[in-house]
Amino acid sequence: MNLTVWEIAGANLRHSHVWISWGPWLEHVFISPAQHQIHHSNDPVHFDRNMGAFLAIWDRLFGTLQTARGQTVSGSGLTRGKPSPHTSLLRAYWEPCRHGLGIIWRMRKKLLATLIAAGTAAGLTACGDSSSSNTTELDQKTELLNSLDVPATFNFESRFVSGAESARYSGQVTRQVLIADLNTEIASRLEARITDGTWNPTDKQTVLDVLNSYLIEGTAAIGDNQIQLTTTPATQQPTYNDISTGKNLLGKLAGRDDVTDHKDWDAGDFQGWTIESPEALVASWFDEIATNTTEKSNGADRTYAPTGESLAVYHTQDGLDLKQLVQKFLLGAVTFSQGTDDYLDDATEGKRLLTDNVSAAPDVYTKLEHQYDEWGGDTGFRKNDLMVKGRLNSDPSAGSDHQYCR
Repeated sequence: MNLTVWEIAGANLRHSHVWISWGPWLEHVFISPAQHQIHHSNDPVHFDRNMGAFLAIWDRLFGTLQTARGQTVSGSGLTRGKPSPHTSLLRAYWEPCRHGLGIIWRMRKKLLATLIAAGTAAGLTACGDSSSSNTTELDQKTELLNSLDVPATFNFESRFVSGAESARYSGQVTRQVLIADLNTEIASRLEARITDGTWNPTDKQTVLDVLNSYLIEGTAAIGDNQIQLTTTPATQQPTYNDISTGKNLLGKLAGRDDVTDHKDWDAGDFQGWTIESPEALVASWFDEIATNTTEKSNGADRTYAPTGESLAVYHTQDGLDLKQLVQKFLLGAVTFSQGTDDYLDDATEGKRLLTDNVSAAPDVYTKLEHQYDEWGGDTGFRKNDLMVKGRLNSDPSAGSDHQYCR
């Protein structure tokens, strides 16, 4: 009898409009019908919530649990604003299969290269002397890998314009340098201005203007300044504008592109902090650094209470290193986010991995080639790295994909 009641109230009604909640405490243990309706909600706030069918423990572990209290579901669907492809029972069964096969087809060369590399690695670690057949198989795989046209460095001649270089990602390089130089600014240059008397004292807005010249204004404000990043050998471009113009960090921060971002970071999906968005989080850190710098320029000497050690302008009173937090967060929220959630995105027709790979005009590279190059720039590829992109098929008419190899 109890099982029958549970089936009627729990399982059968979860796909109905009847809103039944177990209450906030029990919904941390079992998934209620109301929670399952949240799972199917077409409200972006409810996307990727309550994945469990019966127990709530897995959603609790992975941070996807949403209890029913305070929630409403006005509609359901899985298409996130696009027309539903499931217009019939047949299509409901066929479309997921077609979509999956399409992904496999688009990634066929990557999968082949991965299988070859994995097989070769297994062969290299196996006992090669056990039989001649193992050696023959390894030789065949090695021969196939050697037949791939893999350049020694990240430089690629255009398939369309003879002698022209096709791998270009100067914007990504500029942002990498902006993040590195902002870290240097926070680490030493802010306090250096106090020490040398430039800021004696200063005000909070002046400090914020310096920090935001990297984040918000970018090359529009400091483009002609000498970059602070030092390398061996020295960089070929002495200023930011020599690398690329019109670049900043804020424009590529997670949450600024609602087309390719897989979550709406500015509308409730940004979790783990008490601040509503990535932009607001960075602004709060800047505000605290600017306050500390202003106080130090006025003679204040903050110390860490448990040890009596002096605190730098980038330390919170509790000893948190805001310099590290800003740098690591921007590397994730700008470069990693752009590389993985933008340039490698395959959810939007006509964008990123679903762009053209046949024609180049007016550029010397296809749109798809450029997506991979910009991903490489966000990843930190350098032109002379032995970490390169190989083409399994260099025939433009075949629409060849780029394959990245290490």
